[in-house]
Order: sequence, then C-alpha cells, then structure tokens
Amino acid sequence: MPPSLSKDEKSSEETSDDSSDKQFLIKKAERGSVLKAGLSCKASPFVADSWVSLCLTLDGRDKVTKVLQYTSRLLAFLSTAGSHEQKRWHQLFSKLSGSRKAFRVGRSFIELHKLRKMGIWVMCLQTLGLSKSSSKKSSMSLIKLGQALKMVGLLGFWAGDNASFFNSAGFLDDYTLDEGKRREQRIRRQRNITTFTNRSYFFGSIAGLVANFKSYVDHQYRELKDAQQQYENTKTEEDQLVAQKNLEIVQKNHFGLLVALIKSCCDVMVFGNNAGVDLFKMFYGRKLHEGVHCVGGLISAATVLYSNYPNA
Repeated sequence: MPPSLSKDEKSSEETSDDSSDKQFLIKKAERGSVLKAGLSCKASPFVADSWVSLCLTLDGRDKVTKVLQYTSRLLAFLSTAGSHEQKRWHQLFSKLSGSRKAFRVGRSFIELHKLRKMGIWVMCLQTLGLSKSSSKKSSMSLIKLGQALKMVGLLGFWAGDNASFFNSAGFLDDYTLDEGKRREQRIRRQRNITTFTNRSYFFGSIAGLVANFKSYVDHQYRELKDAQQQYENTKTEEDQLVAQKNLEIVQKNHFGLLVALIKSCCDVMVFGNNAGVDLFKMFYGRKLHEGVHCVGGLISAATVLYSNYPNA
C-alpha cells in the first residue's frame, strides 16, 4: 500500500499542477494571439478590391499563376493515367510553367542589386569573427549572411530561368543547322540549364531555411518574450494599452517570420525533388510522392500570397 501524503505535500502537488496548467494555457493563448495578430492585419479575403490589388503586382500575379500551375499538376496526378483529363491538366500545367518565365526576365539583376546594397563581404568578415561585435550583432550578421547566400542562389536561379526561357523560344539556336539538329542542341542545352537552375534554387532554399529558422527562434526568445513580459508587468492602464499595442505589432512580425519559415521548408522539399538535385531519390531510391510535391508547391505559393496580400 503506497504511503499517504501529508496535507502540505498534497497542497504542493495541487499548486504545481495548477501552475503547469496555467503555463500550458498561457502558451496556448500566446500561439492563438500570434495567429490572430498575423491574420487580422490583412484585408478581408471576401473583398474583390484586395484580390485586384494583389494581382496588379507582378509577384502577386506570378504566385496566383503558380497556384493554378500546381493545382493543374495535382489534378493531373489525381486523374486516371492516360485519360484525356490527365492530358488536359498536364498540358495546362506545362504551359503555365512556361508562361511564368516570361514575367521573370531580368530578376537576376534585382538580386544582384540587393546583394550590393547588403554589403555581403562585410557580413562575411563579421560572421567569421574578424570584426568585434556583441552576440546579438553576431547573430544578426549570421542571419544576414544566410539571407545574402539565399540571394546568391536566387541570382543563379533567375539567370538560369531567363536562359531557359530564351532557349525554349529558340533564341539561342544556331540557325545555320537544320531543324532536327537545332532541336537536339536545344534539348541538351535545356537539360543543363534546368540542372543548374534547380541546384541554384535549392542552395538558396537551404540558406534561406537556416536564416529564417534562426530569425524565428531569436525573435521568439527576444522580441516576443520581452514584449510579453512588458505587457504582464504593466501597472497603470495607460502603460498596459501601450504594451498591448506593442505586443500586437511584435506578434504580427512573429507570424510573418513563421510564414517565411514554412515557405523555406516547402521550397527545400519541392526543389529537393526536382531534376538535378533528386534529394529523395538519393536517400530513399525514389522520387517524392507527386501529391506531396504538389501540396508543398501550393503551400509555398500561398505563403507569398499572404505576404503580398493587402493590409487591412
């Protein structure tokens, strides 16, 4: 028979349980508040003007097209193999994929301009410890370096993407050759360009994943934690209103970092499955499930739509 607990011990256990339950409810409320803050700052999805404003931006229109692209690919996968429906959806997916390339001509120069403004070489020196800085500054330098390496990957991706567009259009063909040889050269060149493009984006996705993960964790235990403590420790009603407004802003920023982290995870998964990288084939001997690949692409597109969607 187990020994009976004294009154003080029982009281201590009840207090400990109550404290644990309270901490769980607080953490649950905090997660809900971050989600609420992130969604409430955006305009209503039921207002047509918001979608029109989104589609007027080049990036927004590109991601709407990406949603249609991966939706048609998913529907092609779900259709009966060899059926007319599968061919129809696959043809739409192929054309949407090619049409997006025309709108991305020149994007590599944008990434090059961003890298120049960021001062990548200074950040490399800071991250390697060749310049003295505080731990917070060092952490920020590491994040910025990750973001810069992501841009390097995107620079290669956009350059390859543009080359793919011009190659598919026949602009890079040698017209001294007959059509059959030009087609063979175009296919061979397209294969090499695709490999380079996918590997560049995968490299950028890995760098972005590391940078976004560190940004999210640092923000969780610094800005968000400080804002929550400031709100809990307020004494006057006026201070509480100021602290609450500041907390809502921090929570909105935290949700934005979470969205960026989710996008990075999806991009690593999707491009890790593409030709030239074949990460899943390398470790598991087969490609990633087509349905999972399509859903990952849709989620990635949805995160960018959220970021570009007009604010309330």
